[in-house]
Amino acid sequence: MVSKLLPMNLNFSTLFLISVIAMFCLCCKDEDSSLTNDLIVFGSQANVGMTWKNGNQVPVTDGGKNSDVLAGLVSGSDTHLVGYQVTNGIRVAKYWKNGFETSLSDGSINEEATAIAISGTDIYIAGHERNSNGRFGIKYWKNGIPVILQKDMAFVFVTGIAIVGSDIYLTGIESKQDSVIGKYWKNGLARKVDQSAQISYAWGITSFENDVYIVGSSIKNGIEVAKYWKNGVENILTDGLSNAKATAITATNNGIYIGGDILRSPVYWVNGKLNTLNSLPNHTTDVNQIAVAREDIFVSALIYDSSGKTSSLIWKNGEWQEPFTGMNNEIKIEGLFIITR
Repeated sequence: MVSKLLPMNLNFSTLFLISVIAMFCLCCKDEDSSLTNDLIVFGSQANVGMTWKNGNQVPVTDGGKNSDVLAGLVSGSDTHLVGYQVTNGIRVAKYWKNGFETSLSDGSINEEATAIAISGTDIYIAGHERNSNGRFGIKYWKNGIPVILQKDMAFVFVTGIAIVGSDIYLTGIESKQDSVIGKYWKNGLARKVDQSAQISYAWGITSFENDVYIVGSSIKNGIEVAKYWKNGVENILTDGLSNAKATAITATNNGIYIGGDILRSPVYWVNGKLNTLNSLPNHTTDVNQIAVAREDIFVSALIYDSSGKTSSLIWKNGEWQEPFTGMNNEIKIEGLFIITR
């Protein structure tokens, strides 16, 4: 009889339940394996704002005016991009949601939107302005309404924004006559990322599970040292023997991923472990984005030849991705993000 072939205490109901569980697990596995990643790249080509979806061009503007896409992300089924477009010689801060354009500034002074974050239904866009006297200001827009954090600065460039609970963080780099300072603003209050350094940089920010990560570098004994700060606590990535910087960061359940360079050659760190990337010979590199999707690691960078010409590279697990192989000097990549479907 069939029952003699079954282990003790294993009846047909139990066997049926096991079969259902096994089929469910197999279905889940098949479903996971069927997920694919869309690579969305943003920047400009021939000074016209552009995105690329899996290598295929998707123009952001009509191409009639100079423009650039400086930051972007996906939230749910919506794609969000920010940057600027030049109108009558003035840079106008722009926001594009699913291809629909919104002007954030009125064109009276130069303004750029350089970073974006979403919290619930609220959209936060960070940027900076430059008035007619050449002085800079730092600001963000919440759902299109501007909030000015600081004005009348010699120079400032906003590099990131993150929202943690009710706290709003911006990162940037302020240049003065005698110093360059990597800074972050928490709810409008400015702080240095490195209290002891006269020259430091804050290149970006991210948050994960209420922790705040800022990526950057500072000069010590004449050498630039790559670092990141977790909730204000410094973590040093390089030994201080060679110039290095950390310029991109993301955090996931699996750890902290940081992109940067050592002696202007591209590298990335996974939980502090150094990995190198191949670039074109006789080129220097500025990594501007690192993203992780499942087990894939994507890194983007601008590269420069000896004459100063700019082109772009994107690596997926260390392999160059077409058409971002550094061969087209018209392509200027500012970053990327991944859509998993």
